Amino acid sequence: MQKNIESLTPIQIVNKLNKYIVGQSNAKRSVALALRNKWRKQQITTAIKNEIIPKNIILIGGTGTGKTEIARRLAKITNSPFVKVEATKFTEVGYVGRDVESMIRDLLFVAIKMCTDRAIEEVSEEASIASENYILDILISKYSKINSGNEKIYQFSRNKLKQILKSGNLDNHIISIEITRRKTPVSSSNNNLDDVTQNFQDIIQNTFQYLNKATRKSLTIKEALKIIKHEESYKLIDLDNINTVALKYAEDNGIIFIDEIDKIIGKQARGDAGISREGVQRDILPIVEGSIVQTRYGAINTHNILFISAGSFYTSSTADLIPELQGRFPIKVFLNNLCEEDFMRILVEPRNSLVKQYQALLIKDNLNVIFKDSGIAELAKVAAYVNSEVENIGARRLYAVMENLLEEESFNAPHDQDTIKDIIIDNVYVSQKLSHLIQNDVIHRDIL
Repeated sequence: MQKNIESLTPIQIVNKLNKYIVGQSNAKRSVALALRNKWRKQQITTAIKNEIIPKNIILIGGTGTGKTEIARRLAKITNSPFVKVEATKFTEVGYVGRDVESMIRDLLFVAIKMCTDRAIEEVSEEASIASENYILDILISKYSKINSGNEKIYQFSRNKLKQILKSGNLDNHIISIEITRRKTPVSSSNNNLDDVTQNFQDIIQNTFQYLNKATRKSLTIKEALKIIKHEESYKLIDLDNINTVALKYAEDNGIIFIDEIDKIIGKQARGDAGISREGVQRDILPIVEGSIVQTRYGAINTHNILFISAGSFYTSSTADLIPELQGRFPIKVFLNNLCEEDFMRILVEPRNSLVKQYQALLIKDNLNVIFKDSGIAELAKVAAYVNSEVENIGARRLYAVMENLLEEESFNAPHDQDTIKDIIIDNVYVSQKLSHLIQNDVIHRDIL
């Protein structure tokens, strides 16, 4: 991870973001600089390192302008642990609900999973060999004469059986194996438990595992190889060391995206007269400033974690946040509302564009979807119009428009599997499919 960040300059990060996100150049530059400054700070060895405040960011813009995608894609580019949280889901200390420290536990959970997956990948070849040997031991044990014969005959028979196994000719052969129940890390976001409750759950689960160490099950050899390889992988890795590495990994490279931060501005939370929004801000403050958070895997220092917050700020401004929290988000970036021209680019330019997604999906049923320039232009026009007439949800409107456009063809698939059917999407096709939705105010409010 560290090598990845070090090798990426701000210009290179922006160029990579451009492959997936249209426009919003100011926001891309800001996150690229923030990430680079994060790495620069880590290289400083003098005392001034602790005096440098994090270059955290507030992204200001309406829904569908790309705030979440910029942060998420930044994490993917740099292979960083990433979590997205909604500020409105937190309650201040003393009230029943989710505490702000849970975002740090979630980040650590992601880091542990990433480090575990990486470690399993590193031992993949060794685990494959071990799983093959396990299956061979089961198969060859059926031949008592071979086991009681001389070593040369045994090895020859085993090698011959190994060749047959690798060829796949035994894939559907049924064998009986023992499957070990394995505990997986628990994410606090999934079950909203505090560490004390999770530790109690561990005791119960470990007791259950002790009483039921393994379960015998009959499977095909193909299925058995996958399960055994997974178990052998865990035998080859050091989970305690992975947890230690993950703690450092989350501290140095973690990115937390706090969405809807504008919704915790004000004295009282919606529907909860006793819970102070300002109290949630004050609870978030020490996490963003840099503090030690205790987790079930050890203490984690939040000082080097990059925090990116976001909100529409339609009825408020960043100046309405408590002053201390404002100071911890020194970089404020305004995102532009998307227009018809932006929609045209979004439909075709990104590597994961909607056009490419639908083409990849429908070709599996021999439907070759061909988008003409006039069709792209008409789709963008429809999306922009509906946003202006109903509610502006930005690029998210394109998902609804595309789904309505191709719903009939998608539902009637699969097409004749021996031939490929071309579907030409031009302005006429788009108009025929979507014009009635635009004209009917009630329908397009509900559907689009």
